[in-house]
Amino acid sequence: MSVGGFNADTLNLVEILDLEDDASSCRLADFPVVIEYASITLMGDEVWACGGESYELDTVYSNRCYAYDPVNNSWRHSGDLSVPRNYPSSSLMGKGDSLLVAGGNLNAGSESTDVFSDGVFTPGPSLPFPIFFACQVGLNRTHVFLADGYDGNTFILDTEKLQWMVMVKNIVQV
Repeated sequence: MSVGGFNADTLNLVEILDLEDDASSCRLADFPVVIEYASITLMGDEVWACGGESYELDTVYSNRCYAYDPVNNSWRHSGDLSVPRNYPSSSLMGKGDSLLVAGGNLNAGSESTDVFSDGVFTPGPSLPFPIFFACQVGLNRTHVFLADGYDGNTFILDTEKLQWMVMVKNIVQV
């Protein structure tokens, strides 16, 4: 799925690519605002898009999250992050019912995170270093892996203790 982007202008287009059908694509409901650089995560049956950059909002960086409902082909505002985030990373946590949104380009990265659980976003555990351009994935029910695409820092979050561990030369340091 592609949400927003930039093509001479910032876009609010949403497309999905079907690799099994000759790489055809179909257009879905437009994103509620013009957006680029948001994080995208599949949570249950919905696709969640958080943060990003939008010139339609009061601030350039967005703190909003939206969820796409494939049954109704529609987007809904699903919550607000504690701070605006451009280039954030996101992944599922625990049993797949919680969403972790981390970092973002707020003047060279951010150490802050947000966790969506039980219907609301709350500030999550601070990262050891500011990050943006990161890749993040839930490894299992108890750990999230995060690799910063800018500085190369690598972290693992223990989701039960809500404690980040720093990896240095493939060795975990708590």
